[in-house]
Amino acid sequence: MSSVYLNGQFISPDEARISVFDRGFLFGDAVYEVIRYFNGKPYAMDLHVQRLQRTLREVRFGHFQAADIVRLGDELLARNDLRDACVYWQITRGTGQGRAHLPPADMRPTVFGCVDRTPPLSECATPAETTATLHEDWRWARCDIKSTNLLPNILGKIAATDAGAQEVIFHRDGRVSEGGSTTVLIARGGQLITPPIDDPDLSILHGVTRRALAALPNVNLIERPVTVEELRSADEIILAGTRTLLAAVVSLDGRAVGDGRAGPAVSKLLTAFIESIRAATQ
Repeated sequence: MSSVYLNGQFISPDEARISVFDRGFLFGDAVYEVIRYFNGKPYAMDLHVQRLQRTLREVRFGHFQAADIVRLGDELLARNDLRDACVYWQITRGTGQGRAHLPPADMRPTVFGCVDRTPPLSECATPAETTATLHEDWRWARCDIKSTNLLPNILGKIAATDAGAQEVIFHRDGRVSEGGSTTVLIARGGQLITPPIDDPDLSILHGVTRRALAALPNVNLIERPVTVEELRSADEIILAGTRTLLAAVVSLDGRAVGDGRAGPAVSKLLTAFIESIRAATQ
């Protein structure tokens, strides 16, 4: 990585500095967004901008326009000579005077962007296979906000690693919420099902990938509560995300899911998804 963006400048990562009094550092008073680029073009940028706009409104950040990530992201890719990449954006409330919990109303946000290389679309045609473990959802009640406060997610992933798995799937009151950094779908009886984003008792992220999948032609993605029992007995468990695209969970809590391999539902869904990405970015 030769260049990052920080508060209006494209500079070397070694030159990038923020104040120790930045509220993102002191309080985790910050949000983020990640956009995947294929062949130099972003996928679902309009959905990412909409989500970032909503996030900024919900946390009451001012003085930054979410739509600016379109132009700035293109320049980040160009400056780093990349065509296939993920661009990470982080916006904090800004830098204050000391460690005061209540922020001034007129703070200027800190805006940071960086980029890292990802595989081209030609290398994404086969679903990845992964393993997962279940864990009680101990996160806060506003997981619909894409906040940088990810300590519970990190602890969940550490617990999954301790159990010999690669991803954690959270659940609360017997219902599945989402993965540590993914949306959860199940294939069951010929249906594709995912937990709803409007459940008042189970806050989850408004995933861009799930919206893109739901919009695919000939894909009927049902949004309804998914119980832990349904997850355990599913024909297939699928994880979705901007970086992940689609992955098949082949083992849950050490027990094989289906026949222990990526199944037909995830393969069919990924084929349709790849075609949608190709059409939008080539």
